[in-house]
Amino acid sequence: MRRWIGDHIIQAALIGVIPSLLVVYLTIWRPLHTERPATTERPAPTAPSETPARPRFSPPIFFLDWTPSKRGEATRDELRRYFHLRALLPDENDFRFSKAPKSVYAYTDLGQLMYFINGARLGVDEFRFRGGKNLNASREIEVHKLEDGSIRLVGFIPSGMAHNVRELSDNIRFTLYNTAWARADYLISLPVVAVGKVHDLRLIPIGDKRDGCLALDLELKLD
Repeated sequence: MRRWIGDHIIQAALIGVIPSLLVVYLTIWRPLHTERPATTERPAPTAPSETPARPRFSPPIFFLDWTPSKRGEATRDELRRYFHLRALLPDENDFRFSKAPKSVYAYTDLGQLMYFINGARLGVDEFRFRGGKNLNASREIEVHKLEDGSIRLVGFIPSGMAHNVRELSDNIRFTLYNTAWARADYLISLPVVAVGKVHDLRLIPIGDKRDGCLALDLELKLD
């Protein structure tokens, strides 16, 4: 009898212990000793690349953050200093504008310029940069090639017109003069590529001056 009772006690103990050991094996020992698959580390997210900055003086910025402190011809030197421009050297004279050095001011023939702008889609030859101390008012206009390589046209408009061009929101047509005079003494700088068309080029007599000044009836385009 005692042996029977002892056998049953042992069986009961085993019945209780075996499940417990199985639980320990499945939940603790096996996970610790089972080889885990290698995990592939994901690379850290990279910051989005910055969009390259646009050249500061590229179209459609017609007016710059420069405002003349004077009026008339004396403003030319002020604008040249603002852009850090120098005059052409003798061996740089008469270069096509694509071959001219950067950061220079020069003059160009208005006939060449008009022909280039109006015939740009026809493969017309480039206008040329001419050096010299003075502008030939009867045929030339001042041009700048900036440090970023852009070409700008320099001329005068009436001061009352400055706001309309500065706040440009659509195509505009107006007259640009190659020299200052009583009705146009506000100096502006325009990107040549923004001039869509030169509608007319005419001579304006000024007082008793033989040459007067040249007036360009031109159109600026935003697109």
